[in-house]
Amino acid sequence: MITENELVLNTLAEEAIEVAHRVLKRTRFGPTTNYPGTNTNNDLLIIQEIGDFLGILEMVIERSILKHEDIADSLMMYATQKKHKMARSIELSRSLGAIE
Repeated sequence: MITENELVLNTLAEEAIEVAHRVLKRTRFGPTTNYPGTNTNNDLLIIQEIGDFLGILEMVIERSILKHEDIADSLMMYATQKKHKMARSIELSRSLGAIE
């Protein structure tokens, strides 16, 4: 048996995997391809999964599951740092001819 907080953390991990899964499906099938049997395209499915992830992340923060003084500020700081790293990665990949 697990605690409620462990369940919330497990769900956060599941949602992260679902975001990754949808991103990979978009790469394989394109942004506007509809999921079979629906009118929902891959871009919308990614948005839905990110929304699910953010909802569970909010629960993690609200419940103080992760013990950190200023979790919201830290998340924003790390997000900004990641954006800068990604920009450098894009430039390097472009200079190596790995991306258009």
